Amino acid sequence: MMIYDREIDDFVQIQLIILFTLNSLNRPVTQQFLEQLIHNNCNINFGTMMIALDNLTKTDHIKSYRNAENRTIYEILDRGRHSAEVFRKEIPKYIRDPILEDIKPLLAEEARKKRVRGGIVPVRKGEFAVECSLYDDDGTQMMSINFYAGSKKQAERILKRFRENPDEIYQSVMLELTAYNNDEDTSSLFPDDMYYRGNNKSPNQ
Repeated sequence: MMIYDREIDDFVQIQLIILFTLNSLNRPVTQQFLEQLIHNNCNINFGTMMIALDNLTKTDHIKSYRNAENRTIYEILDRGRHSAEVFRKEIPKYIRDPILEDIKPLLAEEARKKRVRGGIVPVRKGEFAVECSLYDDDGTQMMSINFYAGSKKQAERILKRFRENPDEIYQSVMLELTAYNNDEDTSSLFPDDMYYRGNNKSPNQ
């Protein structure tokens, strides 16, 4: 929901908003996605925004190219990143904060994808296995395990389950492998910094 609905016509500020958004995303995005994200939070004329994007491209703050689906992609360059960081406070807080709030779920999903990795591999004709890996936030591999699934449908089910509940599965595997009794202290098995940031509970709560 747009908090500030007055049209922004300051050309410099519009360019800074674009740079701030791309820098916060920290990844290439389609033109459609960038437009939607900014227009959801700022009242900027479409034509003016396109001129700003063109100017930022010509001044080497950002680059644009076509992907395999023939969509226009925008990516921030070092010069644009520097400008975004230096002039960050030139963008009013009531514009910055809603953009960041919209970006948060995207960044969380990116982090989850980096932590949880998996794939389906053929074993022989009509039979499949699943490879599952879990990484900590610093890139340390916490677990790597392969499952023979049989059918591809079963493999897809296993992979989906692992991607949805990686920490629960990791905890269950660790508890089984260490064979601790219920009355023994297992806190040392699960340091707080090894948990997926989206999980608010530890196994000891």
